[in-house]
Amino acid sequence: GFAVYNFAGYLLRSSGTKTVPVVFAVSEIPANTRITEDMLEIRQVPSGTENPKSYSDTNKIKGAITNSSIEAGEQVLSPRLNRKGNEEGGLSYIIPDGKRAITIEATSVSSVGGFLKAGDFADIIAAMTVSEKTERGEVATVNKGFMLLQNIEVLKTGAGGSGAAGNTNVTVAVEPEDAVKLFYAANFGRLTFALRPALDKSTRNIPAYKPGAQG
Repeated sequence: GFAVYNFAGYLLRSSGTKTVPVVFAVSEIPANTRITEDMLEIRQVPSGTENPKSYSDTNKIKGAITNSSIEAGEQVLSPRLNRKGNEEGGLSYIIPDGKRAITIEATSVSSVGGFLKAGDFADIIAAMTVSEKTERGEVATVNKGFMLLQNIEVLKTGAGGSGAAGNTNVTVAVEPEDAVKLFYAANFGRLTFALRPALDKSTRNIPAYKPGAQG
């Protein structure tokens, strides 16, 4: 096949036919694969036969992620590719590496009056009933408020699934272990968001608050 391709290229050059460079897949590239240089090759094809959505430079493709498989010997086309950070590819393409997206249903009050938007960073505060030991060693049930997570990126906001008036869905990006904490607190407590100032990435050690406790 390589010999035939070279011979065809020789015939094109010798005939004076104008050619253009086009990027092809060397072998099959599965869906959801990050493209590297060794997966690609540039071939010369007769001008006018290239697909309008093809590429002439591998540098414009490297690092992209396939959203569907590309067959061996097929021209690499732009609709088959996406990149991290490109919202058009879907939510999974805008989740930061190593994080997980999780959605919380919030009211207009708990979502900072509805002013939370994609790209904001917020802290998440939880109020829960917990069990703890007293000074006598007895187990007591107490209400507590505490800072659950800090400096959390908001990925999306949208209408609430329950249909309750004023409710919204807030989708955030968290560490995998924090997704478990957030899910638990959302199901067994109450959550609210505290919007952070722009560019403020600082975190603080904030003790839990218990009604009636000093401070």
